[in-house]
Amino acid sequence: MYSRGWRQLVLVGALAFCTGCSSQRARVSRAPVAAPEEHRIPEIAFNAPQAVAPVAGRQSADERRELQRAALFVDVEDGAPPAAPPAPSNENNNRRSDAGIPVTEYDCMCRAANSSPEVAIVLLELQLPSTPNCKKQPTPDEVLRYRLLQLRAAEAANLAAGRALQAFYGLAEARRQRELVDASLARLDEALADLESIRDRGIAAEVDQHQLALQRSQLQRRRTEVETAIVSANSTLKLLLGEWPASDAEYDPQVEPPAFPAFDRAQSAGTAISQRPDLNAARLVLSSMSRNSSTTVVGMLQQTYPGSTIPVPGGGCALSSLLAIHDGDQVLSVRRRQADRLLNAMKRSAVDEVVRYGREASNHLEEMALAERDVSRTDQKIADLQDLRASGRSTYFDVVRVELQRIESESEVVRHRFAAETAFAKLRQAEGALAVECGWIEQCAPITRRGAAELQEPIPLMPASYEQPAGTSLTIKQGMAKCFLK
Repeated sequence: MYSRGWRQLVLVGALAFCTGCSSQRARVSRAPVAAPEEHRIPEIAFNAPQAVAPVAGRQSADERRELQRAALFVDVEDGAPPAAPPAPSNENNNRRSDAGIPVTEYDCMCRAANSSPEVAIVLLELQLPSTPNCKKQPTPDEVLRYRLLQLRAAEAANLAAGRALQAFYGLAEARRQRELVDASLARLDEALADLESIRDRGIAAEVDQHQLALQRSQLQRRRTEVETAIVSANSTLKLLLGEWPASDAEYDPQVEPPAFPAFDRAQSAGTAISQRPDLNAARLVLSSMSRNSSTTVVGMLQQTYPGSTIPVPGGGCALSSLLAIHDGDQVLSVRRRQADRLLNAMKRSAVDEVVRYGREASNHLEEMALAERDVSRTDQKIADLQDLRASGRSTYFDVVRVELQRIESESEVVRHRFAAETAFAKLRQAEGALAVECGWIEQCAPITRRGAAELQEPIPLMPASYEQPAGTSLTIKQGMAKCFLK
């Protein structure tokens, strides 16, 4: 008996020891193994939101933006990743009021232009080895490539600003429509409460309570639609301004009183033709062609603007082989005609956009004027009903019905007003004016270098008066511009 008990005790101890060893091995096997330093992948290479360390508690908009910028941007001046952002404090975490974060039209479009991924990609392209170096004399091809990239960045900024303005006005309209729907619901609830009080006192009221309840149900559905529009427009605006959609940032567009300029088709078309960055790039290519560089210049245009339709010779379908062209002057002549036709096609497209958006804005302004006239008529009708009610020839519910009609007419005014604002924003984008307003295009001194002709096209520069959002690092554009503005 003693030997059997001893053997059982030894067996139990051995099993316990083996179990402990296996659990220890399991814990060791699950532990992450640090990779050698030379084989590690930098965290900045993958800019997913989860790469940012979570911070307990609510974060302010500026603090969230700082964390996101740290994961998204690399300092383009020296290529070093940014320093780790400081841990946000709990103070000032509730700076956002219930009305939302105020944002103006100018701040919206210029922040979107400076935060655009397309703009950042083009600016990073300037760091490639073929970019002119301030320590050496740039070649004509380097000058041309740099100028084309500048114009491409300005065009991307112009497009980003236009998209942001459209989302800005869409959000402003949705928030204003929500206010009007809330006003209608409040007035209808008041009328239903008064009707219930009148009937409780035994007074007959010649009004259909079920009709009022049905109208209220329709308003509630409309408010749900407006809330959906607010969420959609706010999410779009957050993306364009550099926020993550999952953040709780809610913007409150600060819209100025409407002041619509008269649309001058000839003036707007001339503005678009003269200052649009894509048209200036086509002109730059046309003016830079020479007997020995026409094919190289066209290749640069295609690299900068992949949508250009001028073919580049190569393979068995080379232009010189198809047309049996062997003389450099003939090649130059063909290339110039191609670039000229491309420029003319781009001009026609720009003028078409300007005319289309200008007419769209004018039509909405006419509709807005008609809706404002309806509001004025409804105001007069409400005043007349108030007078008739004093003499007993009108009822309280007649006034309520017309007041609800007045709010509906005001809703039409709001709809056409912001539709006109959006059309004017598209018009300014088609003119290339948004890049000018945000400082991305300025008229500077002509570039003069050995072997390069003087180029009078505008040079896009970093805006000097606009403060960069926290975390952005686009100083490469200013630094590179110094190479050519001496």
